[in-house]
Amino acid sequence: MACGVPVVVTVVGDSAFIAEDAGVVVPIQDPDALAAAINGLLRLSAHDRQLRISRARQRISENFSVDALCRRSEMILKELHAKK
Repeated sequence: MACGVPVVVTVVGDSAFIAEDAGVVVPIQDPDALAAAINGLLRLSAHDRQLRISRARQRISENFSVDALCRRSEMILKELHAKK
């Protein structure tokens, strides 16, 4: 997603949470749904593909970049310290 590739993920681990609305989430062990989702992404117009790419990059940048992870860690540590 950070590299600008639209994703199709299954509901395994945190994949669905990470992809959210920036990707396509399909049920596990459903090859027909997986194939349909991949075909759907391949058939997107250039405009719609660019929207997906932008949304994916933004989601990763805002939620999973090093800066975002540091901010979240700092917030949690401050909360733990305040509870002492």
